[in-house]
Amino acid sequence: MRGLLDRYLLVNLWGSFFPLFGSLVLIASVVSFVQIASYSSIIKTTLSEMALLYVFQLPEIVLYTLPVSFFVAVMISLSKLSSDLEMVVIFGFKVGVLRIMRPFMLVAVVLALILALLGFMVSAKSDYLRREIIYAKRDDAQINIRAGEFGQRFGDWLLFVGEEGREDYKGIALYSRGGNGGERFIVSDRAQMRNDGGLLTLNLLNGRSYDISEGSIRQIDFERMRFNENSRVRELQYDGIAAHWQNPDYKRKLIWTILSVMFLPLSMPAAMLGIHHPRVVKNYTGPTALALSVLFFIPALLVGKNGGFWTLLVPLIWFLFTFWLYKTRLKLY
Repeated sequence: MRGLLDRYLLVNLWGSFFPLFGSLVLIASVVSFVQIASYSSIIKTTLSEMALLYVFQLPEIVLYTLPVSFFVAVMISLSKLSSDLEMVVIFGFKVGVLRIMRPFMLVAVVLALILALLGFMVSAKSDYLRREIIYAKRDDAQINIRAGEFGQRFGDWLLFVGEEGREDYKGIALYSRGGNGGERFIVSDRAQMRNDGGLLTLNLLNGRSYDISEGSIRQIDFERMRFNENSRVRELQYDGIAAHWQNPDYKRKLIWTILSVMFLPLSMPAAMLGIHHPRVVKNYTGPTALALSVLFFIPALLVGKNGGFWTLLVPLIWFLFTFWLYKTRLKLY
């Protein structure tokens, strides 16, 4: 009897979960592809590279969509059973609410463990691989300068090339605006681009440098001038999962990952609000599930804007509030 009940409840759950999860992943994937496509305005990417960047973003997509999908699916499945009066039959066999929620809770714990694996381990490595591809393409774009194209950059300099040869460039112009309001303009007859072990070097030959400041222009003639730009891939390092999350830049993402993992088991008391008596109250499961999800994540995001770990108090307050809400609703029946 107990095994049949668990299977029956889970079959109803998966019928609601997979369509909802698939829809949210699809929406998040569209947003992700738009973001990846925006890279093409800066670097040239092939279709296979765009697909690879999307694969590396999948752990983050799952991290955002799976907790809410599961919570809403549990509420909807319980609401459907209540509306079809099947929950009345289950209660008729003297099965309590906690017994009904047991299979959902077990699945929530398993999904939380999977989400922790994706969020803390896989996400750290995939984030490094994604940045490695982007930085490598940016470095390659600096090497493959095109003649006659405006808007090209080498480091902090705007670069224009008049003519492209086999091993060098001709008619070089560089421009940079200084932090104190001054400007610098460099022209050169020839230039050579080299990648020496990840160190990008631009060698200018036979040129002039103009330093422009308030009311004065200073000219310097030179035979050779060299600009160095460290490769971003060369500077990129992966020192393991612990070192990755110790980086202050990822503190907010770490807190979001913890919140997403905690949301799965903590949301089960709130999901019990899907159980209702169709003759006593109207079915507002959909809006209720959406409102409770927003009530969890929006305050957490606002409070955790600066990355404070005391943000983790939000799930505890939300858990107590939803449990009180469920106990209050029981008195209506």
